[in-house]
Amino acid sequence: MNLCSIAGHILKGDDSKEAISDAIITLLNATTRETIATTRSADDGEYVFYDILEGSYILVANKIGYKTSTDTSITAKNNSIVNVDIKLSITLLKILELSVVV
Repeated sequence: MNLCSIAGHILKGDDSKEAISDAIITLLNATTRETIATTRSADDGEYVFYDILEGSYILVANKIGYKTSTDTSITAKNNSIVNVDIKLSITLLKILELSVVV
């Protein structure tokens, strides 16, 4: 049985390429869509999934205030470490104004 790792960084999608900490990254089996593992990005944006079986995977990354990013082309094989950096774009939040009349 060959075990692999999938690792990378979560970065802002703008030109700054600043790290995004505490993003949630979910690893899914590409065929069954079953969740294999979930982790959070570190202060430097790094995340790692260890001991992953060879196969095809989907990575989904999200954080409040950012658009969810999905990468469907992850293939882990031959005891490799697959590097996948993910960029998240800021979501424009609509703020509603509420007036209270007393």
